[in-house]
Amino acid sequence: MRRFHGLLIGACLAVASAPAVAGPWGALPDAVAKLQINPGDRAAERVVGEAEASILNEARNGRLAAVAALMEVYASLVMRLPNGDERIRLIEQRAAATLTTYGQIRRGNDLRAAATAWTMAANLDRSEAPVRLLRQVLLPPADAEAGAVWTSPLDGAMLVYQPPSRVRVGCSELDRRCRDRQRFNRLPVGQRHHNLPRGCPRQRNACLRKDEGRRLVLRSSR
Repeated sequence: MRRFHGLLIGACLAVASAPAVAGPWGALPDAVAKLQINPGDRAAERVVGEAEASILNEARNGRLAAVAALMEVYASLVMRLPNGDERIRLIEQRAAATLTTYGQIRRGNDLRAAATAWTMAANLDRSEAPVRLLRQVLLPPADAEAGAVWTSPLDGAMLVYQPPSRVRVGCSELDRRCRDRQRFNRLPVGQRHHNLPRGCPRQRNACLRKDEGRRLVLRSSR
């Protein structure tokens, strides 16, 4: 109960800049309790609908912290209803679609903000649209060759493409203390590793990143 009150206070603070939408959140616990006793209660459904509308309004305006806080409060309350899971799934889909549209609007002048909105959208609902948009800005060019260098559209960093490959790892060849999992000359698939193999060029000051497309990208700051 103490945790719920903390969430509710956080949600109210998140929408403090818009007093008109704070109302339904204070009334939402009672509305859910009424719906548990009397499913279909019109007044209670109206409060739930207003809470959902406020989530979409925050998403429409790109206030992602408020969306996250309100979604958590909404889910913690509405899940108590017989159709709670379905209600949560539907508002997640609607919020994801709204965030995807917001990101498309912001893409031209703030790609980082757009990608952040698409990331939240993809976490809420793994539909094709936000994932496809994220792939456009995160993955290397489709026709990239090994060693190809390009500039990240998000932060301007120089990126080097390393296709999936096998790398030599493990102990030195004559190390008698080597354990089975550290045996010399193992050749694991490179795309499963997060750390740079020793053979990578040091002059690039690079670190390894694995993206959703299961490709390896060497992120370099020359």
